[in-house]
Amino acid sequence: MKRDASARRARRTSRKRRRAPEGVVQQAAMTPSDHGRPLPADTWERQYREGEFEFLDSMEELAHYAIIAGHVRFLFPSPTILDVGCGHGRLVDVLRGLPFKRYHGIDVSAEAIRRAAVHGSKQTTFAVADFNTWSPRERFDVMVFCESLNYAQHPASTLLRYARALERNGAIIVSLYRYRKPGGIGKRTWQNVGSSFHTVDSTTVTNSKGQTWDIKVFRQKSKGALRPGTPVRGGDGPAGRDPGAGGRETGSRPPAAARRRRGPGPSRRP
Repeated sequence: MKRDASARRARRTSRKRRRAPEGVVQQAAMTPSDHGRPLPADTWERQYREGEFEFLDSMEELAHYAIIAGHVRFLFPSPTILDVGCGHGRLVDVLRGLPFKRYHGIDVSAEAIRRAAVHGSKQTTFAVADFNTWSPRERFDVMVFCESLNYAQHPASTLLRYARALERNGAIIVSLYRYRKPGGIGKRTWQNVGSSFHTVDSTTVTNSKGQTWDIKVFRQKSKGALRPGTPVRGGDGPAGRDPGAGGRETGSRPPAAARRRRGPGPSRRP
């Protein structure tokens, strides 16, 4: 009975998250170019404590995570991975069984990182950090922004800043939920990112509920363009300090897992 009640609660919160608050779409359309919709850290903390992101572990959410994992495996034989906005560790759970040298996840929510810690190991680490102010202290073959980039203060500028810590031939993978209402922040984010990055691959996936995600692989234009379908053999990455060293960063950066399903506000999808 407990399990049934928990499942019903997860379904209710999942449905609630799909609707963006009134006025959010209109506000987003009026926001200047390259401005995201960051949320206060305490909003993410509260929602993680209340278990509002358990739906991310559902079958309906699996496809876009699987696409990301597939890109990582195809492009890199054994990469170093930075998961920006890792939430409670759903992506690394999907990556389980695939070869990687190192995985590091960051999220603004201490509660999310506490939950993600169950996936921790010698090669898998997590840290509380605000991605709007935090910067990588070592290089990575691949960086993943899974439903987190739209919560950056300046999405395109954020990608450019993080790209400086990519290994040679490194790649950035971005996944965003496609909101049903036009004029949302997702469309503008893709347009801004496209001005500085070459799209190596673009995949769209829709689940049985009609919910759609766009997953794109990017490489910075100034470093040369990858031809679509060409595997990237990145460097090993120096054995530097823990990217999360130095403790928690403060700021409005929303937690990752949470971001993933959210629209530009405390509630999620329309």
